[in-house]
Amino acid sequence: MKYAAPNDEQLHHVALASLTDLGPRRLDRLLANTADGSAMSAWALLTSGNVDNTLIRVDPKLVAEWIRHARALDLDQLRAHVVKSGVEVVDQSSDSWPEQLRNDPEPPRLLFGRGPLGPVTPSVAIVGTRRCTQYGRRVARQLAGDLGARGIGV
Repeated sequence: MKYAAPNDEQLHHVALASLTDLGPRRLDRLLANTADGSAMSAWALLTSGNVDNTLIRVDPKLVAEWIRHARALDLDQLRAHVVKSGVEVVDQSSDSWPEQLRNDPEPPRLLFGRGPLGPVTPSVAIVGTRRCTQYGRRVARQLAGDLGARGIGV
């Protein structure tokens, strides 16, 4: 199955996703510090080097790394790579965005996939600790296995 190349906003979200340690909260703060909240504006902010790390509450060294990465990344090559990989980039404005995610209070910004995007199954996350005990690992593994066997995404 062949997909269309990602549009410019999707491409810029893909580029932002390539940044080290840019999780959902940091991304939200970065987008909030642009005029229109778009990924394209956030990328322009990075490539210009005009990022106020105090507003997005990120270590200045990490912001400097993001700026270096943004300036070095060739967006045309990134688009070609996404197309060549046969990956569909789906965002919330896409017709193929899963209906189940439309009312999610914290949906992902993008979905990447190959093949038809079927219904999203009910899902849960198991949150743990960096210093997990053997018992905690065993219980998490058992719980994840039992939920997965019942068709719940873990």
